[in-house]
Amino acid sequence: MNNQDTVATSAAFPIVGIGASAGGLTALAQFLSNILPRCGLVIVVEQHVDRHSQGMRVELLQRHTPMPVQQVHDRMPVQLDHVYVIPSGQDLSLMHGVLRLFDPTEADGLRQSQARLPALAPAPSSREVGHGVP
Repeated sequence: MNNQDTVATSAAFPIVGIGASAGGLTALAQFLSNILPRCGLVIVVEQHVDRHSQGMRVELLQRHTPMPVQQVHDRMPVQLDHVYVIPSGQDLSLMHGVLRLFDPTEADGLRQSQARLPALAPAPSSREVGHGVP
């Protein structure tokens, strides 16, 4: 099993959470096209789109990186050098290297990344490079 196939099971791996507006697909694509394929990161993308207009985000982003791009499904183990796209209308948590999806706790509608992405880093650690929201 090589590094790319290794399931990340502890906080020993860096996770990059990126939130973007509905019009942010170009910026996401540009970001991914500049990331090395064996960078040792887990990248989680949350884009502000209505759940009824998800479109082909996974396929469009996959065109800009050799890393596998997948839509998150519940209980998905995290793998290094992968990109994960949070489905619209779902909230996310990470526990013991596994992504969990759940129904949102607030009213339906467009929620901000501030509500989703902090779940990837519930407590500050010595490995945290940055934690901010626009």
